[in-house]
Amino acid sequence: MAVNINDLDKSPSGARAPDNPPYRPPFRLKGFLAPGVVIPANDTNGVVVNILGSGRIRLVVLVSAAGTLTAKFRLADHLTNQALNQPATVALVAATENILDIVNNQGYGYLEVTIVNGAGASTVSYVDVFMTKEGN
Repeated sequence: MAVNINDLDKSPSGARAPDNPPYRPPFRLKGFLAPGVVIPANDTNGVVVNILGSGRIRLVVLVSAAGTLTAKFRLADHLTNQALNQPATVALVAATENILDIVNNQGYGYLEVTIVNGAGASTVSYVDVFMTKEGN
């Protein structure tokens, strides 16, 4: 069993968003959760995403095999997972678009997004991140 986590995803590309917009441009994760990446059975792949200033976060995931999507807030050093108040863990259904909404970011700057794979290998189709300034 291996655990593979890219440190910080710098995926947002294209034109720079204006300062303090009500949303951030949506983006597709790269690195260990890039489209086409094969996650071996029982392995964990993940990416750390900068969520500073975001009130609401939505993760949209499509993988070829069942597994578990986990979102964990990280502390200011961007290395240590917060011990309490983690947003969620969701069972991923194979070949189905899965959505995880984190409706209130309590001020954290980083989010670790991981997929813990099930019994068989799984191919990532996409992991998209959407963020807005305001929470619920």
